[in-house]
Amino acid sequence: MREVVKQRIADAKAAGFKRPLYYRDGDTRPALRGQFFAAFKWQWTTLVAVYFVATSMASVQQPEFVLIRAFAALSYIMLVFVGDKYHNSDVNFIHFSQQQTSQGDAQLDRSAVLSPLHYELYWLRWDFLTIALIQASTFQVWVAHYGYIEGHVLAAALLWTLCLLVVLVSVLFLDTNRDPTTVYDVTGSPNALNAIKALLGTQFVTYMYLVSTGPVGCSWTAGIYYIFIPGFIAYAARFPEDGPRFGAHELFHAFIVLGIFSSMFCDAANISFQCAAR
Repeated sequence: MREVVKQRIADAKAAGFKRPLYYRDGDTRPALRGQFFAAFKWQWTTLVAVYFVATSMASVQQPEFVLIRAFAALSYIMLVFVGDKYHNSDVNFIHFSQQQTSQGDAQLDRSAVLSPLHYELYWLRWDFLTIALIQASTFQVWVAHYGYIEGHVLAAALLWTLCLLVVLVSVLFLDTNRDPTTVYDVTGSPNALNAIKALLGTQFVTYMYLVSTGPVGCSWTAGIYYIFIPGFIAYAARFPEDGPRFGAHELFHAFIVLGIFSSMFCDAANISFQCAAR
């Protein structure tokens, strides 16, 4: 093992971190990282399912609304399952390895994930996809509320194109380094990670375009998107710094979940009180 790897692990232990570092770049992993996703998967899934069924029943005469909300509900459910797989990859990889061992080497697909690094990267790609899908599908829900007013078709096309680009960059360029012994000192993909974050940021800016050009009666829905902003700021500023239990990423997750919950609530309310004629 390289000395830099030994030093990072030693520094993390000395600081009180109990979980292993992320294999991708050696970042610390606080005790609460991803624990909401692990603990509340089924409760969250039930909440989203109830939301989807209730809003779909109220929109049965508008099949396009049902389809849009179904896609949004799917992305919201993916949030907790994919979030658990990636952020808790240290624990999940152990279960994965045990399962593969119990099945025997003959059952192991050699093209699948074979190391903690590969396992983590596999679910990191899904995590980026999930974020892009949540942004695109939530955007589409509110475009539907706005009545597909002029100009938003192009905005929606841009958002889904950005979603596709996130997938392509993460698959083709993310972490080309495949050597777990050197991954802590050479991530192999800082440009790809920056590109993905820029694409996701552009998606969110497109939300702001929607809010600023939507009907006056819909201006109150801007509150949904401002709920996300403190989490984005904490994520970008990396503040507060990671501690043994908590860090900026946990704040980011909290505001993402709160924003999605607010979006579902306002979507359901808007069925009774339409902000724009459709």
